[in-house]
Amino acid sequence: WILEGKMEEDEDEDEEIQASQAAVQSTNTCVVANVCMLDILVRSGYLQRKGHHDAISPRTRVFIYLHFARGVSYLDVCNLTGISKSSYYRIVNEVGEAILRCDNPQINNIHFPTGLTECQKAAEEFRSISFRGIISNCVAVVDGYLLKIRCPPNSVGNVRSFFSGHYQCFGMNVQAACDAHCRFLFIGVAAPGVMPDRDAINEVELGNLIESLPLGFVAIGDAAYTVTDKMCALFFGNQAKQEDNDNFNFYGSQCRIRIEMAFGLLNMKFEVLQKSLKMRPKVLKKHLIAIARLHNYCINERLGENKNKKSAFDSLREVEEAIGTNAPSTLHDRNGNPVDDSNSSNASIVQPSERNIGYSAVREAMVDKVRNAGLKRPVKL
Repeated sequence: WILEGKMEEDEDEDEEIQASQAAVQSTNTCVVANVCMLDILVRSGYLQRKGHHDAISPRTRVFIYLHFARGVSYLDVCNLTGISKSSYYRIVNEVGEAILRCDNPQINNIHFPTGLTECQKAAEEFRSISFRGIISNCVAVVDGYLLKIRCPPNSVGNVRSFFSGHYQCFGMNVQAACDAHCRFLFIGVAAPGVMPDRDAINEVELGNLIESLPLGFVAIGDAAYTVTDKMCALFFGNQAKQEDNDNFNFYGSQCRIRIEMAFGLLNMKFEVLQKSLKMRPKVLKKHLIAIARLHNYCINERLGENKNKKSAFDSLREVEEAIGTNAPSTLHDRNGNPVDDSNSSNASIVQPSERNIGYSAVREAMVDKVRNAGLKRPVKL
């Protein structure tokens, strides 16, 4: 009788959770990852019951974490699942750790392209969204993001360094890169909020990853970053007033806007990031990466469902091929001599010893390509 009663209680609990999941899915499609992600974490051994004393099932724990990521109050979750406040935060940390430790490619899905083949694939995706494929060598788009936090304690040292005068709040500078589908290729908490992006990118691995790209490939960022042969920052100030540079900014922004879209999707799906978080920096970094993996997982699921359907990118590419596209312009060095980039391991536009920060031969070649194609910024009517 006791066993039967226990089984009925578990069934009632599962039915309640399933009903609540269905209600949540009707308002936010990102939670559709619950069941599939649960199977991956359980089968990988990262989210098993710890013993007979652990009465909270893996399904319930994933359900709790997704509610945490969506910004639902812990009071609502505790009332719904019948757990205590301490158990709620313990489960949130456990599931976050499980997502970070999971080595399944479906969950461990944040990877910056490094090899030539990976870069060519990423560049082709950006080419497909660029007008007439004019930007054909971009493998990632980069930007910074202020993650709001509450006023940190004095133990962190310089508390004022966390306050952003631009946004008038405390925060952490997050540096991220994404692909053409708004999937994060890198994301990390770099520094206190007062640090500018040009310095913060060097506080994380992203700066080294960009500078390690094969010859000719670039990451596009806004004017807040320092220009190099691998970091193609848009023009600003008096340089942006020149017609050729302004035209390049317009077509380069067609790619760069993807990182803005990625931040927007991340914040709309996982509304906990819209709050002023009160966490230790180490815990904050952990949950940010875990949530970014969920973000990528949801996009991969959507792309998998639509892989047999013709996308708008494919239709645009067919039209552009019928019109005719322009071949990439030849890369030149600082002296104007053409560079043979057939062998990316040996070719070099500018040697590291003579690199001029603020000048990019690759960016100049991209500007020439836009000019030679006769493309201009659309005129306002």
